[in-house]
Amino acid sequence: MIRDTYVKKVFDTIALSASGTSYSDVIDLGAKAVGGNFAFQLYVSGTDASVTLRYQLRNDPAATFVTPTGASDICTNYPGANAQDYEIFSFSPSAARYMRFAVTETQAADVSVTGWFSRG
Repeated sequence: MIRDTYVKKVFDTIALSASGTSYSDVIDLGAKAVGGNFAFQLYVSGTDASVTLRYQLRNDPAATFVTPTGASDICTNYPGANAQDYEIFSFSPSAARYMRFAVTETQAADVSVTGWFSRG
């Protein structure tokens, strides 16, 4: 069986200041997949900068986004000492209709973030 792969650029070279947070647009998973394995390719650049990436979910389009109980961050304090790097992280969120991502700078430095979400 061949499945289509869904890829969406959710952060397009966004600038985050020290300790800043940015949220992606809402992704409607209804036509793609409501659960399973996902991937996020993250590119981070900035001197001494690191980020934490997490996902948030909701089922009702009017509801508040929440981080599910027991959910872990997709990545924490990335890239650390490298200060510029690409990485692909996999994660398996709880089933939900809508998802968004939150990226937060964690080292009190300015950072640039680009990221792609995928489901295959």
